[in-house]
Amino acid sequence: MSGKRVLCILALLLVVLSSASVMAVEKDDKPYKYYFVGAYVNQDSKALLKVLNPGDAPANIEVKMYYEKNDSGKFSYKIGSHSAASIDLAEYAASGVVFGAVVSSDQSIVVEHVQFDGTYSGGFIGTASTKPGFVWYFGEGYSSGMVKTYLYILNPSDRVANMGVTLYYENGEKKTFNLEVPSFKSEVIDLKEKTMPEKRFGMKVTSTAPVVVEAGDFNKKFSAGSGGMGSQAVAKKWYFAEGYTSADASEFLNILNPGMGNAIVKVTFYDSEGKASGFDETVPANSKKMFMLNNYVEQMEWYSTVVESDVDVAAELTHYDASYSAGHGGLGSTSPSSVAYFSSGLVADKVKGYLALFNPSDKDAVLKLEFFYADGTVKTLESTASKMSRSTIDLNSKAVANVPFGIKLSSSEPVVAQMVVYDSTRSAGYGTFGMRDLVYVEGERVLDEGIEQSQKSAELKGDEGYVLLKEEVVSPSRFNEGVTAGIVDVKKSSYSYKGENVYVWRFSYSDAVAASKALEAVNAGALFKLLEVSPASVSGNDAYRFVADKSEGYVLQQSDAVLVLLAQRGSADAALGLAEIIVSAPLSGNRIGIGWVLLILALLVVLVVFLRWFFRKRGGKKEEELEESEGGWEDVIPSARPKTRHAKPKKKVEAKHDEKKAHRHEEKKHVPEHKHEHASEPKHLRQVHHSRVDPKDVHVREIKEHVEGNVKEEMPEEIPEYEDVFRHVNRDQDEIKQK
Repeated sequence: MSGKRVLCILALLLVVLSSASVMAVEKDDKPYKYYFVGAYVNQDSKALLKVLNPGDAPANIEVKMYYEKNDSGKFSYKIGSHSAASIDLAEYAASGVVFGAVVSSDQSIVVEHVQFDGTYSGGFIGTASTKPGFVWYFGEGYSSGMVKTYLYILNPSDRVANMGVTLYYENGEKKTFNLEVPSFKSEVIDLKEKTMPEKRFGMKVTSTAPVVVEAGDFNKKFSAGSGGMGSQAVAKKWYFAEGYTSADASEFLNILNPGMGNAIVKVTFYDSEGKASGFDETVPANSKKMFMLNNYVEQMEWYSTVVESDVDVAAELTHYDASYSAGHGGLGSTSPSSVAYFSSGLVADKVKGYLALFNPSDKDAVLKLEFFYADGTVKTLESTASKMSRSTIDLNSKAVANVPFGIKLSSSEPVVAQMVVYDSTRSAGYGTFGMRDLVYVEGERVLDEGIEQSQKSAELKGDEGYVLLKEEVVSPSRFNEGVTAGIVDVKKSSYSYKGENVYVWRFSYSDAVAASKALEAVNAGALFKLLEVSPASVSGNDAYRFVADKSEGYVLQQSDAVLVLLAQRGSADAALGLAEIIVSAPLSGNRIGIGWVLLILALLVVLVVFLRWFFRKRGGKKEEELEESEGGWEDVIPSARPKTRHAKPKKKVEAKHDEKKAHRHEEKKHVPEHKHEHASEPKHLRQVHHSRVDPKDVHVREIKEHVEGNVKEEMPEEIPEYEDVFRHVNRDQDEIKQK
């Protein structure tokens, strides 16, 4: 097979692969993703995947499980419309190994996983995360002979996650350790080996790649467990709908303050009649503090808890109930919601379930509860939640027994809802806030959502108070290679706002993929050392809020660019305001995706190879035919004309082919000087080559050339053959064989 044909085949393969990559990017059969970790199955433990599909179409899901050392495994499952399912993972997962999983679905669904551990007579529930994160917080941690705390980590990204774990103690001490989680792997950390014994702690987990982190707390003294998914952000306000204390029930509030300043915390309890009580406390900087709520509330009373702080903190509540030999707990909710979904409902003779609700508004809330069962049956219930008080809905009297179900809760006023289940058959319980909203696929948001609003000036003049002081282009060589991969340019803009300076760094990249990787690098500290990173929103767009040594601000991706907006410490609002203006400004245009670029380049390669092959084929005639033709390849592509072709037509060789072959060596002896001279012809002769003339019409004339003042006559009596001059190879380096 000739080299030309090989090139053609390779180019066609490139086209097919490029087209396939474009199609793969544009079409994802299962675009909804849900992540969880901390599941394991053995003879004493059980892991259940709870799924709710409230939509009108069946949901086809794929569950892919990732282990620490084992190869990943997967299975598929179909869930009917308006139905719930409880999947026993023991049928699909490896036994005795902790794993994490990614659930992919073609419909928007609700995913929770329940873990029971017979060794500790405990368990916990985790509401699946819809997005891995770079920072995770936990308020609860303890390790002793009777208590164990585990960290479960899933790295679903395609690169290694270098992680740091900081433990914050009640006395202000900190302990930090590092670990590495390979791509597409799961890992469990027994914190007994990492912490100081008999000391309570809170945790912050950071990573250079987006990961999912859960925690499991098991207490043999109370025969109970708690834990679940961490929080990707700290906040100034936390809500807990569930609360109860008695001689058999103990409740602990854990507050983590990872910041640089003390936190003034106000804790308020609201009972079922709307009566409020509480206390104020201080949580020192870089520390964790635990409060036993039995010492602050009345016994035998249902209540809800609200935690308010003047700085961002993480709050987690743990409940142990000896009457059920079970417990539950986890991080709270940061805001009320008008809609909440739960997929893990179950009631039976030995299983008790209820909904705890807190209505923080000054109006009674009208509630609508839709129960979804496995067979597609949907039952509706209406109720109310009184203003500024705790309400409880007994699910045993409302739901069908012994059948797993899911719930969609709709409320006329934003409320905080928490489902609690106690399973006496397993001596375990769990509590969950469920999912607030069904996940949307990126791109389903209405693109012209704010088109009716007045567009803010892209020049940022006048009304907004931001005054542009200076713009400059910065060399990318100043930055870390983690930020410069695929970079196009860097621009820095300086603004004045109410006497303060706000800076915008715009890093532009070749495509959105490179920008996305750069965003991860920025959050990992590739630009400057970050003390805190937490998810945020800028005009409805995903962003990250950061705090550094001397500055704070926001970083976000905008198509194929990464924007970093920063102001001095304590002035994050100035950076946020500028970010909202910039994000609201219309984009100048969309760049072509990398897949399309590859496709276009591949098509160009095919075209060039084809033209080369086509004209080379035409140009491959015998020299005698070429002299009589007008359309040789050198006429079509002048630059490809061999430099040794002389304006003078060749003499016809009278000798036969066999004789010419026999005397070829003798002919070469007469041409070496001519060959070098013809390789660099005079300018006026080169112009003749580039004009379209018939070789028959070119007349031979004598050419004189001055060399060091002497005149030489360089006209040879005979022009060497094409293959002789080029040493028996053509312009593509293929050997020329005589016919």
